[in-house]
Amino acid sequence: MFNINETNGDAELLERYQKRLLKEFPNEVLYGVEFGVAYGGGIEQICKVWKNRGIVLGYDTFTEHPKHLASYDLEKTIMDGWYDQNGKESLLSKEYIQKELIKNNLYNFILIKEEVTYKSVLDVPFRFHYALLDFDISVCMNDAYNMVRDRMVTGGYLCVHDIIPEDHLPKTHDWWFDTILPKDELTLVANGAYLGVYRV
Repeated sequence: MFNINETNGDAELLERYQKRLLKEFPNEVLYGVEFGVAYGGGIEQICKVWKNRGIVLGYDTFTEHPKHLASYDLEKTIMDGWYDQNGKESLLSKEYIQKELIKNNLYNFILIKEEVTYKSVLDVPFRFHYALLDFDISVCMNDAYNMVRDRMVTGGYLCVHDIIPEDHLPKTHDWWFDTILPKDELTLVANGAYLGVYRV
């Protein structure tokens, strides 16, 4: 499976904090969630890191970018280059990603096929040590953030992708830095090429 974030170094940064959680919560089962799975490489990475210690949920449409939710053209087209390069159809499907994970003896995942709304994790019976928001669409990022923020373990890591640089996805940048950060207590622990890692 392909991890888009390997191309910009952000996958390595995410892995560092996935591994850090193993040491920081040595006696707990770890729970994580990724909003935006794309080609499944990110889920594969965390499943390997947490193989015997944690479970990760992956939310996605498992078809393609939900352009109808985009608020401006850049949000609509941001994934088109990846689709041109790597294809869509079967490689994005839940069935394909699930089959590939199992083929690699990875079973510590739950894939949920849906457009994320504010209700998506309401019935999840645990709190999250780790969350990655990687939607490229500001309204989806906002829904995912508001849903997961109060369901995280103190000391967990909230990773927010595509908020930097400022001109990459301007509305997502402004939503994060002008709306979320001024009102919420989050501590920045690392920046990547497009990624902010925050301690809750």
